[in-house]
Amino acid sequence: DLVNSQLSGATRIRQVHRGLAARCDTLLASIPITADLLWFDHELEPVRHLLAEAVQVPGVLIPVATKVLHRKRRQLIPMLDNLILAKYLRNCLKRVALGFRHLP
Repeated sequence: DLVNSQLSGATRIRQVHRGLAARCDTLLASIPITADLLWFDHELEPVRHLLAEAVQVPGVLIPVATKVLHRKRRQLIPMLDNLILAKYLRNCLKRVALGFRHLP
């Protein structure tokens, strides 16, 4: 039934947003809205911590987490969908196979 599927979809989106807010809002408050990926802490520890918390929400993986968090810190958190992640992972695996331990 179309109405029920839309309702469950809306309910699921609301659950994800509430879960992300509960786990991430305090961490987001410590990161300036103007934070920029090019100039932010080169270790990106606050971003790592933020993403680690975000993926603790049921049903949230990196693509969903970055899509939502990008809207809150646009210059700091890029949207990473499955196609982009697959490309990065392929490149990482190639570098490991060639004996490189660190990415540039």
